[in-house]
Amino acid sequence: MIHKDLLVSDVLEAFEGVGEVFKVFGMNCVGCAKAKAETLEQAATGHGVDLDKLLAAIHNFAKAQGGCGGCGGCGGR
Repeated sequence: MIHKDLLVSDVLEAFEGVGEVFKVFGMNCVGCAKAKAETLEQAATGHGVDLDKLLAAIHNFAKAQGGCGGCGGCGGR
């Protein structure tokens, strides 16, 4: 499950190519040292990005890649 408390680095590691989603929002998280310490919420706030839109975009990306591999609550949709 993709949620606001995940570390940016965990999301980047879990979904190959998801760095492009961050770039759409003006967030160059790939290779950033803060990615290992910041949650999605902290990163979004720090970049002035709407958290709900970021989470939705990451979720849609993961869904297109075959699911997030998380809790299964969404049924992999």
